[in-house]
Amino acid sequence: MKDGDVSLVLKNVMADDGGTYECRVYIQTRGGTKRAVLSSDPISTINLDVAPSPSPRPPGVGDGNKEDGENESQENLRLILVLSGAAIIIVVMAVILWKQRNSLCSRGEPGQLQLL
Repeated sequence: MKDGDVSLVLKNVMADDGGTYECRVYIQTRGGTKRAVLSSDPISTINLDVAPSPSPRPPGVGDGNKEDGENESQENLRLILVLSGAAIIIVVMAVILWKQRNSLCSRGEPGQLQLL
């Protein structure tokens, strides 16, 4: 309790926890019992209605949110970019080797390749 304010956070609430809750202030006096008879009026009454939780979705089944589709699209785009980059590197290397081979053949030095 801080400055006369009290907070209560309920976690893992179940449907059976729904109902009416009352907040009362009890001031313990010296020599008081461990259990008090609450005869005072409540300072606050809360009616708690707990809605059932949604059923969990089966593994691998999206719920139609954009996030699922966005993650899959990003993975596909990444794969396409990596494969495209690898294809470009292979084509560039093939062109370099072809040009080197042709320049060696035109000089009359067959069988000798020089790397750049």
